Amino acid sequence: MDHHTTFAVIYGAGLLLAIGLAAAAARPSRVWVRGLGLAASIGLLWFALLLATHMHYGVWQSMPDPPEEAFADGAKLVTALVAGWLPALPICGAAFLASWLLRRRAAAEA
Repeated sequence: MDHHTTFAVIYGAGLLLAIGLAAAAARPSRVWVRGLGLAASIGLLWFALLLATHMHYGVWQSMPDPPEEAFADGAKLVTALVAGWLPALPICGAAFLASWLLRRRAAAEA
């Protein structure tokens, strides 16, 4: 498996789990449970980005005769660590909001 596929598989799995968790958090329950579920989905997607970036570089560096770019200064990994929640917030927020709106609409029609 090449380094791009490694990133896509790890981040894709995290993305699917985080979206599912955010959608499930929109179920009717206490507000703090919803908030905790949404925060957990954001944290899960942040961790998936961090892990995918780390594994991407690990696979890339272990290739036979890797290029110099594979041994970068680690700025992308540090960026994923510090700011990885920024892309997770709108993705998980949109999944939560869409699920909440669909549930609310279904309840209004019933």
